Amino acid sequence: MSVINILASKSLTVSTRRSRRGMKGKKIIVGNKRKCNYFSYLFFDTSVIPNSLSLLSAKLVLFKLCDFFSCTAVTFSVYPLLDQFSSYTTYDKDCSVSLDPTLKQDFFPFTCEAAIEIDITTIVDMWLKNTLVNRGIVIKGNNTHYPPCCYTSFGSAYSADNTVIPFIRAAFAQGPCLCFLPNSDITYTAKVFPAKNANFSGRAGNGP
Repeated sequence: MSVINILASKSLTVSTRRSRRGMKGKKIIVGNKRKCNYFSYLFFDTSVIPNSLSLLSAKLVLFKLCDFFSCTAVTFSVYPLLDQFSSYTTYDKDCSVSLDPTLKQDFFPFTCEAAIEIDITTIVDMWLKNTLVNRGIVIKGNNTHYPPCCYTSFGSAYSADNTVIPFIRAAFAQGPCLCFLPNSDITYTAKVFPAKNANFSGRAGNGP
């Protein structure tokens, strides 16, 4: 078995607080606080994965930056994106997501642990099989009513601390190698022509 960690290469938070641009900072924010909603995008470059490997599992690893306590009353969800996001993506002009219930992954954001792992094997498997274009994922809170306050933050792709950058931990089995050259059936006969004006006396390299 092989394990590949794929760091997030892009991230963005959008909010009802900002109407023109998303927030491209050292953390991503999800949830609601003081009647403001937040959700965040992440992108991972899965093209680094060789075609010769077969996916066994894929976990999204998020590192909490605050709110270390246990609560099972609040859930967040991960969805695959159907549109590309950029710095100019906003809350009102957000990206479309896949509403396929088999791709939505719920998790509890408030834990005592520093890292949260979410199983996104189905999403990554579809990316690798080209049955779903990899445009990234979005993380949204499911509690949009007020109260309670359901707001927290995680490390982003641009975190100065490398230990809190989100990544996908993908485990693979070695599959059949797809990168090979077939044996050639072509045969040939080589013929050596002596150099012009060259004399031979049984030993190569003799001159006139």
